[in-house]
Amino acid sequence: MTMEKMRRTKGRDAVLRVLSQKDKPLTYEEVYVALLSKEHPVHVSTTYRILEAFVEKGVVRKINGGANNRSLYELARDEHRHYFYCTSCRTLLPIGVETCPVKNMLEDLTSTMHVEIHGHKLELYGLCSRCLLKDEFRKSGPD
Repeated sequence: MTMEKMRRTKGRDAVLRVLSQKDKPLTYEEVYVALLSKEHPVHVSTTYRILEAFVEKGVVRKINGGANNRSLYELARDEHRHYFYCTSCRTLLPIGVETCPVKNMLEDLTSTMHVEIHGHKLELYGLCSRCLLKDEFRKSGPD
């Protein structure tokens, strides 16, 4: 994660601090609310512009499909994560935390297609186990 060619500002530093203190992706509104409680509040539109600039520079990863299909932001670390999004309870669950679940597929594609892959995204969505159980219970209903 580098901020090369980006001027350091109090606002940018504050946004990075908020993201580094969380172990889950956040909406820009969640970042903004966290900044309000800090020593250096940043306007909501500035927060959004800072996050988008960080995405463009590769400092932050943008994940689509959060609650109400809103974008989520997390620091771009050496290891990356993929997520499963529950469309019922809106829970975001990390998958493949230890290893990337598509790593072998990427290696195969690289050799068979003779390409160089620089990145990838994997978006999975559906019902989590808790919501699936609720759904099954609702379908079976009382006898």
